[in-house]
Amino acid sequence: MEETAILVTGANGFIGHHLCQKLIENNYPVEAVTRTESPQRLLPFLKNPGFKLRTGDITDQNFVDALFNNIKINVVFHMAIEADSPEPRSSFMQSGVYRTNVVGTANLMNSALNNGVSAWIQSSTMSVYDFENPEYLPVDEKHFTNPKTAYGLTKLLADQICQYYNAQTELNCLILRYSGVFGSGKNRGIIFKIVRKIVDSDPGPIDVDTNRTSDFVYVKDVVQANILAMEKLLDSQFVKQKQPIFNIGNGAEISAREITEMIVEITKSKIKINPITSPSPRRFYFNIGAAKNYLNYSPQDIRQSLTDYIETVKNVKKERTSLGN
Repeated sequence: MEETAILVTGANGFIGHHLCQKLIENNYPVEAVTRTESPQRLLPFLKNPGFKLRTGDITDQNFVDALFNNIKINVVFHMAIEADSPEPRSSFMQSGVYRTNVVGTANLMNSALNNGVSAWIQSSTMSVYDFENPEYLPVDEKHFTNPKTAYGLTKLLADQICQYYNAQTELNCLILRYSGVFGSGKNRGIIFKIVRKIVDSDPGPIDVDTNRTSDFVYVKDVVQANILAMEKLLDSQFVKQKQPIFNIGNGAEISAREITEMIVEITKSKIKINPITSPSPRRFYFNIGAAKNYLNYSPQDIRQSLTDYIETVKNVKKERTSLGN
């Protein structure tokens, strides 16, 4: 049996690898689980003696049981997800999104319970809400859930599994629901698209919606929320929460046009913004008061987050250019 460790599932994912990096920086022993045979994002961490890589599928109960039986795990950060939705006429229960997000979560929680895990932090999503048509703003944790995708539905089911275990067993859980996360390693989304276009000196104009808003949160703030959740669960004064759900975002409503103008200003770009009106207007942002009050969560200013992200993208480009030469 090895020393007590922190388990991170989905470790090769966008948020997962950022969390692993922070845990390593804080000298925590990390057991990273991924089903990817060559997890490029995790390779730089392998030289660290406190980091160990485990390859397997969380939908395989035998793999999960062996994992917990052979490692003394104290904390689980469950970040493994499947986002692809099944075809409407296919078997939902046999789909990858259901098996990973629901069956995988149940497998892990069962083994965690049977092996004395102290703390479970569940990564969830704004997709459990009908974020295209919220009943009120800002959306808090009491807002009704109404997922419109298979991904959102399976994540809601996973949240409910966590709530059940939290209420009925000694396993302590906190569920973190993220808004629109951006940062290095995510190669999609409006912020990535705009920053990449400017950094690559693409001269073409940028089409941006003027009537769609969202809540954009930096990946470093999401990692901060996870670390704070772990510290709360491991605190000797911790009292189990009946409703262990916290919305994690920036807590500010901002339109695509506003975020684009901010990026253009930060980069001093001369690129032209072409405002357009979307046929599907939307307003959405989170109330993060609960996370602030309970977890002491404090996201940094969105302008500072964008500045940090832009510098990272520029540095990555410089490194690639240097290697190419």
